[in-house]
Amino acid sequence: MEELTQDIFNSQPEEVNWVGVDYDGLLSFGNAINPRYTWASERWRGFKLVGEPIKNSGFKPLTSIKRKI
Repeated sequence: MEELTQDIFNSQPEEVNWVGVDYDGLLSFGNAINPRYTWASERWRGFKLVGEPIKNSGFKPLTSIKRKI
């Protein structure tokens, strides 16, 4: 499994300030205010999705990273 690094933001628009990986490897890019993982839905919440999520991304599940300014 790959770890999330700041390189993940290289091809993303400026508005993307957060990336998260759900339990099943679904990688979501977004504009986050208060990102958190909810066990009831097994998904990240608290962000506005930007673009389409990537299925089976190969990144470590249940991880996230914020863009450094």
